Amino acid sequence: MTPSTTEQGSATESPTAGPSGISRDLAIQLSSTAVPQDAVLVSAAAGRFADVYDTSNLASGYPVRPDQLVWAVKYESEFTICPPDGSPCWTPRPGWTTVILDFFTGKVLASPGVSPP
Repeated sequence: MTPSTTEQGSATESPTAGPSGISRDLAIQLSSTAVPQDAVLVSAAAGRFADVYDTSNLASGYPVRPDQLVWAVKYESEFTICPPDGSPCWTPRPGWTTVILDFFTGKVLASPGVSPP
């Protein structure tokens, strides 16, 4: 069964993704373990990865296929970015993380984060 894309901006709404996939509530619960405790839920969407997440900037070989059915659960939080060369970390700044879960099992597949300059 292919789910229709579902986007909800509130943590209080709880539609399910369909009879063969995990529910929105379970997707939120499972994804919350992949983000900081102070992260704020923004949205949860179910559908093909390419339909629920902007895949245009992802490198080839990304662990999620564009046609794979997923939950994309987006959170806002503060990021402290520390350069890999050992120089001092930057001042925390706002950004967001989208936790990508397998639609059927709820396994975390990826959690790309963005913190614009």
